Amino acid sequence: MNLDLTDRIALVAGASRGIGRGIAAALLAEGARVLLTGRDAAVLKDAHETFASEHGDRVAAHAADMTATDGIVSALDACEAAFGTPEILIANVGGGNLTPGWDVADEALEQALEHNLAGSVRLVREGVRRMQSLADEGSRAAPNVIVISSIAGVDIMGAPFAYGMAKAGLNH
Repeated sequence: MNLDLTDRIALVAGASRGIGRGIAAALLAEGARVLLTGRDAAVLKDAHETFASEHGDRVAAHAADMTATDGIVSALDACEAAFGTPEILIANVGGGNLTPGWDVADEALEQALEHNLAGSVRLVREGVRRMQSLADEGSRAAPNVIVISSIAGVDIMGAPFAYGMAKAGLNH
């Protein structure tokens, strides 16, 4: 496949495993330069080393909590230092151990919304603020933002209610 991503700059949140790691692999295979982020520094280091063995200096990594504004800002700063302003922003944020059913304690509800909705919203907000400069500079291609949700945001499928509610918020 040729998506014309050669030398495009991407920041992938949650890239140390799962969906985020798969997205990072696809972007690298298409020639993009990619900043990987993740909370677990050891797992992120493993992902970085694996990708760097094939893609060299087209991949960098930055450990940060991508649900918190300070972590997001530090990751954006790291991307700019390594490659420049991201042109592709992948908001693959969330997860957590959530209680199934409707009877969700306030703390669990707040945690689900914080990790699975607010974190992505913050990442998009901070990323788009920086990406706006690309349009002003006449970048070769329009910036792209992709927010990863879940089927649980559109279908009742046995996932915890608070998780599905947060993912439905992302879909909006």
